[in-house]
Amino acid sequence: MAIDCLVIGGGVIGLTTAWRLAQRGYSVHLVDQGIPGREASWAGAGILPPGFPGPASDPLTSVALKASQQWPKLAAELHESTGIDNEFHRCGGIELADGTPAELASEQQRWEAAGARVEWLEPRQIRELETAFSGSEAAYHLPDLCQVRNPRHLLALTKACERAGVKTTTACPVLDWRLSSGRVTAAVTPHADISAGQFIVTAGAWSTQLLKSAGIHREIVPIRGQIALLAPSPVRLTHVFERGKRYLVPRQDGRILIGSTEELTGFEKGNTAVAIEELRRFAAAICPSLAGVAQETCWSGLRPQAVRGRPFIGAVPDYSNLLLATGHFRAGLHLSPVTAEMICRLVSGEAGPDLLPFAV
Repeated sequence: MAIDCLVIGGGVIGLTTAWRLAQRGYSVHLVDQGIPGREASWAGAGILPPGFPGPASDPLTSVALKASQQWPKLAAELHESTGIDNEFHRCGGIELADGTPAELASEQQRWEAAGARVEWLEPRQIRELETAFSGSEAAYHLPDLCQVRNPRHLLALTKACERAGVKTTTACPVLDWRLSSGRVTAAVTPHADISAGQFIVTAGAWSTQLLKSAGIHREIVPIRGQIALLAPSPVRLTHVFERGKRYLVPRQDGRILIGSTEELTGFEKGNTAVAIEELRRFAAAICPSLAGVAQETCWSGLRPQAVRGRPFIGAVPDYSNLLLATGHFRAGLHLSPVTAEMICRLVSGEAGPDLLPFAV
């Protein structure tokens, strides 16, 4: 008997979607080419901004704000359901200039226009918040920026899926599709053909390759991001520091994460000495005391970037039961609860106009 929904890809969006669909009473099978939760979702820093600093006309502005509002409830629900603490907490963020002071002030104004709480900080005020900071530059403060520990969150989602009755198959890549009369009838895997009522592709950077086998061309490119993790030390930070695309994220166990690069390397993962050294210099420029802290480990992940600049969430044209949820780039973790909700509505036939800007 065919299942209701086959979710292809076990990152944070695939796991969240599978869990929410199962909660709605659908039978769900999730397959992953490797182990669920071990690619870009696992590799991320876990920064959850208080929205998106764009104009009201940008669809990402309202969607990101909605996601930020859902995260506290999501974390509490997962903790209650699984007993796993994903370390979600409001830590606040200090945003340093990556350009001129005028550009930084403009960023602050965009956050204010988007409805976020934000305040300007002079260097003395930053040092009052973070004694390890020794810079002489101003910043703006986002007190409602939050963070989560990615591996713990994915572990909680995996357990929540299991408890909700989601069937999961690892090491099960989808190689091809069975197509008939404008519908997908089955996904072809090395083990067997899997039939379903709805097929949901949440395969991140690998989504483009997967869709090509059905004659569907959508530009989603992998962007490598490298991260270094410092060992626990006496150096203490409480806020996330961000400058442009790079950041310091203090964990509750005393470790500090330094990220991240953006590299067009295809599907090549791994770390380079040059990139890790650049990250270490970035950290030391903000907090010189971090220069002497031992590095515990480093890793990389491949973020899925939709070339068009916003994710694909919706049904694939010409195939009414093939849905796509990918291309979130750096915002996949943050937008995962809203993306899962959108897919659930599509499966249930409840799609609304808010989905149109993300249509495939």
